[in-house]
Amino acid sequence: MTVIKVTCPRCGDLDLMVWQLLGRRQETAAYYEFTCTSCEEDVLRPTDHVTIDRLAAAGVRVVADLGPLTPDFLAAATRYLKENDCLVADALTLDS
Repeated sequence: MTVIKVTCPRCGDLDLMVWQLLGRRQETAAYYEFTCTSCEEDVLRPTDHVTIDRLAAAGVRVVADLGPLTPDFLAAATRYLKENDCLVADALTLDS
């Protein structure tokens, strides 16, 4: 089993299993987060994309954090769904 060493700002170094961490990848930044097994504080730590790739290779779940959903994004998604005959497009269409 893969163990990842992390640091809690309150408790110091911890050894966590891969399922206890979550990686977040943004376009210009990357983070990993975990809940401390001692004090139960949620910890969010900045890192780089190389480290996120290594965590993912070790088995840590990594998600793409796309930021807030804007009206332009929703309009583009709705257009894409309609153009590709996706049934859910009608549910996304807002009456103006």
